[in-house]
Amino acid sequence: TMPPQVTSLYSLNDQLTCMKVEPTDGAANIATVCLNNAARRNAFNVAFCNELVTIFTVANTDDAVHALILTSDYTATAFFCAGADFSGDADTAQLIPQVSDDFREPAGRISIAIANCTKPTITALTGHAVGGGITITLASTFRVALSSAKIGFVFNRRGLAPEGLCTLLLPRLIGEARATELLLLGRVYRADDGAVAPLFTSLHDTPADTYRAAVDLALELTTKAAPVSTFLTRRLLQHGRAVTVAPGETQPRSLVDQVHAAESASVAATGSSSDFGEGIAAFLGRRPAVWGMRVPADVPNLWWAKL
Repeated sequence: TMPPQVTSLYSLNDQLTCMKVEPTDGAANIATVCLNNAARRNAFNVAFCNELVTIFTVANTDDAVHALILTSDYTATAFFCAGADFSGDADTAQLIPQVSDDFREPAGRISIAIANCTKPTITALTGHAVGGGITITLASTFRVALSSAKIGFVFNRRGLAPEGLCTLLLPRLIGEARATELLLLGRVYRADDGAVAPLFTSLHDTPADTYRAAVDLALELTTKAAPVSTFLTRRLLQHGRAVTVAPGETQPRSLVDQVHAAESASVAATGSSSDFGEGIAAFLGRRPAVWGMRVPADVPNLWWAKL
């Protein structure tokens, strides 16, 4: 794993072996994380997992980074990610060790890191994504895809159980009936097939257009939306999916009550913020807003909006 003292995302590159992270052209505050292990079709092993988890962990507190794009080097391979590396010389025992209560599978660790990241993630699937290669994208804020990319949740056809939190995230994204079909049958589809197309914000004809669409989304998100509001909205969406117990309470509230309470606290916190004043002034002045608040430094202390 990477040293915990690293605080600058772009300083990680010397320690990365399966990917690189660089400022996006024309937008240094948007980090492009590019999978570049073409010889393995970007299949993941333990090192791959550790590197992605570290990237999203460091991004949490790097004020220079406002959003991340996760993509692949489409000039080197037709795959975004081929899932877990089960090739003959791969260390399968590290990916799937003996059964123990402490084992946490790698794809799920990646999904948790992306979901918990304080900055939004746009995944550009510029190539095929099967197995863990697609499940690690489900926690992203947005996904855009190459229309001809092959997408498959193939676990059952390999004799393996699903991973990457897909049994939680997939039904939320496309509904339980369709998720059941995708996971149990393990079919492979084109990204523009109706079975999987709802996973994607947009579909594109070329890998370059797919990546460009991710950049455009990231630019829109980071220039037009206030960073703290974006963070709180993402946390509200996550919070509203589960019944939790607030500090000082012994029983969970109804889901409606807890979501209303969480949204109310967020409205109160943002409604008295400098960014809200700027947003209204910019709207009335018909000019772009200049957001001054940053994540995580200016996030209000709300118990459910954990950093």
